[in-house]
Amino acid sequence: MTSPSLPPPSTSFGKRHIFAILFVAIVYILGQHPRNNPLTTTRDPERSTDPLLIAAPNPLLCQDDGYQVAHCSCRDPAAAYMYKRQVWRAHHQRMKQVAAAAPSPLDVVFLGDSIFERLNGTRMNGHQPAYLANKRVFDQYFQTDRMKGLILGSSGDTTGHFLWHLQNGLLPEAMQPKAFVILLGTNNMGRDGCNKRTTLAGILQVIHVVHRQKPDAMILVHGLLPCNDQKPFRGPDYNELENRFTLGKQWENSLWINAELKKTCNLMKFCAYMDSGDIFITPDGRIQDDRMVDSMHPSLEGYKMWVPRIAGRLELLLKGKSGIRVR
Repeated sequence: MTSPSLPPPSTSFGKRHIFAILFVAIVYILGQHPRNNPLTTTRDPERSTDPLLIAAPNPLLCQDDGYQVAHCSCRDPAAAYMYKRQVWRAHHQRMKQVAAAAPSPLDVVFLGDSIFERLNGTRMNGHQPAYLANKRVFDQYFQTDRMKGLILGSSGDTTGHFLWHLQNGLLPEAMQPKAFVILLGTNNMGRDGCNKRTTLAGILQVIHVVHRQKPDAMILVHGLLPCNDQKPFRGPDYNELENRFTLGKQWENSLWINAELKKTCNLMKFCAYMDSGDIFITPDGRIQDDRMVDSMHPSLEGYKMWVPRIAGRLELLLKGKSGIRVR
């Protein structure tokens, strides 16, 4: 007499246990290494004081939709870090002095990289004769009885560099402007090779820190400007490059970032968004060669068209606040 056969062991039961174990392991690993996920990091950037410890390049932050840059020095977007060059540290100290000596009342402060600093007629706070005409354009709109503005721009900075400025005393307590204009992120992608999500996270971190330090001020976030992938302004044969004004992957990523910034600002009462990309792009989708000197920085003609648009947006944003007299 043969004994009844037993049913085979349940494979679904074993698979459920395996998946449960894997899920717990993944959660544990992510909990041990929060920096590897820049969009969910919970660290406080204003308490991050060791730039060498927290700002190591991470190649995982550079991959983007199958597009891999040739180099990668992208860092944690929540981290603050500084250049090792002494000229940059000296520039930080000079910016602090400029901010401390700013007139009061002050309507607006511009925070950004070289795109804003060239409007100040400087590079690393050293006067540049080639940029002095840019400053006259800025002064025409932001050194008037209607509106007083101050530029705190730092050439070459990423969002992480600017976070370091902010958490090391850039904005004095006595400074209480009605608004800040923020334009950062170009160097995250163009020089450090960060992907669009990492770059977005860095910009949002700057917005967060500025709001925390100056909660009564409005923040006008400006979308990234058009930029060529080839960065020909760094090479000696710039004028020989036929594609120097062609838009590519970086501009596609910038458009995505700008759309996300707009959606985010729409959710926050203290934040507004503006975009000026159309000023610098031709009808057939190329960079206007007379409005950008190197496919990244506005020319004098570009600044002449761009600055009044910012001024007009600020007037609407600050309408009703004391000191701003709108036509």
